[in-house]
Amino acid sequence: MDELVQAGDVLEQALKIARDYAQIPPKAYATIKYQNRQHAIGALKAEIAKSGMTGPVPWFTSETASAMAKMIG
Repeated sequence: MDELVQAGDVLEQALKIARDYAQIPPKAYATIKYQNRQHAIGALKAEIAKSGMTGPVPWFTSETASAMAKMIG
């Protein structure tokens, strides 16, 4: 959560923020986001490499499906 606004102002404020973001050059935005996240990305890649996993592993397994069913009913 970045900001609290009155319930009636949510859509107007969200649209204002979206318009502001739309003015940012996409490549600059992507570069900044990567720079902010590169340490975490590197750490995750290193852990994946250490684990020996090859390719994506689905997280909706029978174990997680039953846990999700309990949470959402």
